[in-house]
Amino acid sequence: MNLLDKKQMVAVEEMSSVGVRVSFDGNVVPLKWPNLNDADLVTLAMASLPGDAQTVYEAGVLAAAIHADPQIRRDIFAALSLLDPEKAKQLKEFIAPAP
Repeated sequence: MNLLDKKQMVAVEEMSSVGVRVSFDGNVVPLKWPNLNDADLVTLAMASLPGDAQTVYEAGVLAAAIHADPQIRRDIFAALSLLDPEKAKQLKEFIAPAP
């Protein structure tokens, strides 16, 4: 995530309707949802429930909508393909619908 104007490896401590609390370098920092950028939301979604096909699918939809880094999109698709091949097919069709 981007935190304090640089990329940081963080651990999610808690999520709520207000935001998320993350820890890094021994510090816990509360972040409000409106202050997170879309790429960070994709990362949080993937990190929070990486084994849940619906969560990974929705992270993929968001990643496509914001034109996230192609490697992130490939990683999401690969993870979803292992979890639920049918949902991966749906994501692929959503991203690039057949003519």
